[in-house]
Amino acid sequence: MTTRYREDDCKYYVASKRLNTPFFNAVAVINDLHREVAACEEQLRDLHSVLATRRQDDSSHREDLLLVQDWAHLSVRSQPAEEEQ
Repeated sequence: MTTRYREDDCKYYVASKRLNTPFFNAVAVINDLHREVAACEEQLRDLHSVLATRRQDDSSHREDLLLVQDWAHLSVRSQPAEEEQ
């Protein structure tokens, strides 16, 4: 969404829309871009919260698996020791 002044023909270039437009129209295009971004902000926040929740669930699931593996490892070790006695 960056705009750069191009000296040729007194045009402004809006990079994200790839439009060459006169100055008066450039302001309108930039305003449209801001509206589009503002409309997507809520969706982006929702996606961010979903991703954060998924990461948290994945990390807790990994911790649960590690605990189960540790317990399984301990129970496997304790069984032969009990059989020997």
